[in-house]
Amino acid sequence: MDFKLRHPVGYGFLVLLAIVVLMLPFVLYCLYAFSVNPEGNGWILLGFAGAFIIGIGLFNFVAIIIGQYLGHLVSIISFLIGGVMIAVSLGHI
Repeated sequence: MDFKLRHPVGYGFLVLLAIVVLMLPFVLYCLYAFSVNPEGNGWILLGFAGAFIIGIGLFNFVAIIIGQYLGHLVSIISFLIGGVMIAVSLGHI
């Protein structure tokens, strides 16, 4: 909260950046998955969830700046679980 009061414009920019990094892996996965397999299948949903979980790990890095960091373990686990989910889903596309 202290960061928000001292840097109101910067805080708004960081919130926008956090939303972008949260959604970026999901959007990139969607673009890739639907270009490879336009008709889709159930495994794509697993990849959607995995990409969003990776986005949570990236969001955590932006949160360092505004003092809301949840720790290294949250990021590492997010990257590992999300990566495994995407790898499994891409194996079935």
